[in-house]
This record gives sequence, structure tokens and C-alpha cells, in this order.
Amino acid sequence: MAQESASESVSVRVPASDRVLLEAIADYHEVSLSFLARDILTDFAHAFIEEEGWDKIRAKNAERERERQKAAEIAARQRQERQDRAAALAGARAGGEQPEPLVVAGAVGNTGRSRNKR
Repeated sequence: MAQESASESVSVRVPASDRVLLEAIADYHEVSLSFLARDILTDFAHAFIEEEGWDKIRAKNAERERERQKAAEIAARQRQERQDRAAALAGARAGGEQPEPLVVAGAVGNTGRSRNKR
């Protein structure tokens, strides 16, 4: 999510041919390339906000943040499950026990392949 500050540097990469184009436009308007880029970006942002509205933009950003958090929680849970499984295997091996077989959902039974191939 974007952070607010009085002034913050933003960097973009453009192909050399596009840079030549942007520099030509900046020279035409007698402004620096930085000023031109800043002016274009802020004009675009203001027009986009007018067209879409702040509420819609904030709602979409909040939805994306919830999705990121959900994905992070799933990844953390999966990581913990792997760590727990590894610890259980290590404990079983240290005690001379046979570890429980790893069960993967959907791995047993129908594999989706037909035995009656023609």
C-alpha cells in the first residue's frame, strides 16, 4: 500500500526509444524530464480518481489487501504444517518408530485416467 510523504522519489524504466520521445516532449515544453513525468502521472491520477471515485479505489485496494493477508495466512499455516510434520518424523525416527505415511488429498483412488483406452 502506498505511503504518504511530503516528497518521495519514484523511478520508472522506459525503453531508450520512449525516453527519446519523452525528452523531445519535455524539450518542446521547456521543462525537465522529471517535471514532465511528474505532471503526466499526477494528471492521470487526478483524472482516474474523478472517473472511478475514491470510494471505489479504496474498496478495491482494501479487497486486494484482504486477499494478500489471506494468502499470507494460508502460506503460514502450510509452513507450520510442514514444520510439524518434519518434527513428528524426526521424533519418530529418534524413537525407532515407523513414521505414519504421508497422505496427499486426491492421491489415492481415481487418478483421472481411464483404463479402457481405445
